[in-house]
Amino acid sequence: MVSVVVPTKDRAQLLDQTLRSIGEQTRPPAAVIVADDGSTDDTAAVVERHGATLVRNAEGGWGAAGARNAGLERVETELVAFVDSDDLLLPGALAALADGLEGAADAPFAFGQGLSAARNGSGWTPHGLIHPEPAELGELFASIYVRNSVPSSGALVRTEHARAIGGYNADLEFVEDHDFWIRLAMRGDPVHVAEVVCVYRIHPENRHAPDQGRSDVLRVVFLMEGEPRLSEHVHDRIAVEQCEVAIAALKARRGREAWQRGGWLIRRPRYLRRAIRHFRDRRSWNREGAEIWRRRGELRDWLASY
Repeated sequence: MVSVVVPTKDRAQLLDQTLRSIGEQTRPPAAVIVADDGSTDDTAAVVERHGATLVRNAEGGWGAAGARNAGLERVETELVAFVDSDDLLLPGALAALADGLEGAADAPFAFGQGLSAARNGSGWTPHGLIHPEPAELGELFASIYVRNSVPSSGALVRTEHARAIGGYNADLEFVEDHDFWIRLAMRGDPVHVAEVVCVYRIHPENRHAPDQGRSDVLRVVFLMEGEPRLSEHVHDRIAVEQCEVAIAALKARRGREAWQRGGWLIRRPRYLRRAIRHFRDRRSWNREGAEIWRRRGELRDWLASY
């Protein structure tokens, strides 16, 4: 049995679509729990209309991690999915992820692929595919540490493992999901399901960009201090992060910062090689997202209804 926890704040219109996608699952969840962090819009009415359970912090202040943890406290099923209130689950998502866990009793969670997409006046546009590279599948624990290949809304977690690690780290504001996946993977290898299971919606109110939350990012980097298996991968982790920040600076037209990051990498060949590989991988993820969009008419038709 599966429960779905949806953290939210002042996203009633997007939440309505998220809850609709959860309600249309081919294998519906036993419970849907919306953890509302002090919304002042029509969130409560949307939750009631979809028959979900509302857990509300009227004063606000939970943050995304705290809201997820508040929902986790109400979960009574063996499995739980955490779905952001601006994302969408494909109809077969929960079934595919549950099937993936069925044959892997020691896996703390299963995760699929996420299609990044944005909607404007002319419809949806794909922006890339969130997934691990084939070379990363042999060592998922380390590869998830180096870069977050787990879609935040595209995983199914064994509830006992989520509680055993204390849920999400409420001290983190921006990368609490990455931290959560790494700490779960410390307990056992996850299962990757090679299917698109969710849509990560790109919109102006997305909470995180690579150049935000630097202290949070450093705390994730230093998770390796408590896990010897990660020590040899810390250089790759830092290289990927530097690459992401440089790209974000370029997009924001902060040329000086981008050159500073690039210069830092150039002076350190070991980091530079990994950063170049990551940059090339990013380009391939964009191509893969576009190819899935071109090839899968049923996905385009389904998404057009949202």
